[in-house]
This record gives sequence, structure tokens and C-alpha cells, in this order.
Amino acid sequence: MIDRIEFKQTVYDYHCQASRLLRATPDTFASDLAKFLRYIEETMIIGEYVQRCVSNNLPEEFDIEAEFKAVQGSYGSIFGPFGGSDEEELAEVYLILKAIQDSGVDGHSMLFFGYAQGSKKYQDMVKGFLDKVAFILISHIDRYLTKQGIAMGVDENLSQEFNIHDSSNTQINAASFGSSITATQSNGLGVEAIEPLLSAIIRCSEDLSDKDREVVQDSAQTLREDLAAEKPRKSVIKTALHALKGIKGGVDFAAAVAELVAFLAPFLAKG
Repeated sequence: MIDRIEFKQTVYDYHCQASRLLRATPDTFASDLAKFLRYIEETMIIGEYVQRCVSNNLPEEFDIEAEFKAVQGSYGSIFGPFGGSDEEELAEVYLILKAIQDSGVDGHSMLFFGYAQGSKKYQDMVKGFLDKVAFILISHIDRYLTKQGIAMGVDENLSQEFNIHDSSNTQINAASFGSSITATQSNGLGVEAIEPLLSAIIRCSEDLSDKDREVVQDSAQTLREDLAAEKPRKSVIKTALHALKGIKGGVDFAAAVAELVAFLAPFLAKG
């Protein structure tokens, strides 16, 4: 039986691994995927749940070999549609990720072309796949851990919030054992809350000049550090955003920055 401290450590480590995978680049995709899968398989509370879903909830008609070959052999195809329940979706996506790993596919593969939304950049292909497919597995495991934390009990004296945001900024709160679940609206506070948005901006800055990329990296780090503080400084946040908005990085970069600005707007607007 997992104890409170071990459970909290597991939740923390899981979010670190999930965040790393969601931020993967074409160069790091294969290694980040391998590390994520190894972690969930070797972590008992997660691995047993995943295997139960595969054993008990995988739709009979789902054939991972046929599914993988169909997408691999048809330019622009995507995986899915997936099962109706959380457990069915989890089982299918897990097997897809395993098949990708076992086949040796890396982040420079055209397997992900269908997720690029018209772009020919490998980074957009990888990001699209992670947002549309890998995130399904990540979010279902996150919800499972939340329910386990509730079942174990809640300590009212300690509140800790873990956030993972998808491309539409849907918040997921996972309660670690000994923590209360605090469901707050997205207001730009917290490193976990803005990490996917910052990652998107960094991805879109790959084709910028060295000087502009340095500004992007410095601004992103400033936002991480200040938003992690007990009392984030609006002046610092506004300065970092101003620096990002001043960079001419193309349509994708501008859109990513605009999404971050919109995300932080409610916090900055408070008196």
C-alpha cells in the first residue's frame, strides 16, 4: 500500500515526466517518449492501472498492428477515432505510443504529418501529435491519480495544485495524498499552468535569429520564475510579455504569444 509521502512524490514525478513529453522536440521525441513510458510502466500505481485498462477495456475491434500500418502507409492519416470511455481511450493510446516506440519512429518521421495542420515543419507535426494523442493518455492517468488521492483522504492543512493544460487551456487538478484539491480558474499563476504555452512559444522560435531566440528564452524563464513566486510582480510579467510581442517571428510565433497574453490577461487586469 502506497503511503502519503510516496504518493505525493509519484504525482510530482508523473507531472514532470508528462510535461517533458509534451514539450518534446523532433530531436528529443524518441527519448522523451521512452522515458515517459518506462516511468508509467515501472511505477506500480500507474502501471497496474494502465495494464488493467489494456486487459479489460481494450475494444475487441482494435488492432494495433493494423492501426499503425494504416497510418504509416497513408500520407496524412491520423490515429483514431478512439474508444468511448476513458479506459478504452487510455488503452488504445498507450498501445499506439508503444507501437511508435517499438518501431523506432523518431520526431523526424512523416508518421505525424496528419497532425501538422498544413505545416511542413517536423516540430508542428510532433506538437500536433502530442496535443491530440499523447495528451489523452496523460490526462486520463492524471484523473485516475486525482481519484486515488481523494480515496486515500485529504489533509485540510496542506493544499497543493498540479496543473496540466491542453491546447484549449482545460485545467486538470490532481490531488496528491495529504493535499486538498483546489480547483481554480486559469489566471496565469503557477509554472505548471503556463508551461505548455511557453513551450509553444519556444518551439515557434526555432527559426528565429540567435539574438531573438535568446530574448525568447530569457523572457520565458522570467515568467516561470516570477509566476512561481508567492506574489508575482505584474510589472515584471508585463515587461516579459512586451519583449515577446516585440519579436517578429511569423504567424505561428505571433499566435503562440497572443495565446499566452490572453491567458495572463485576467491576472494582469486585477486591481
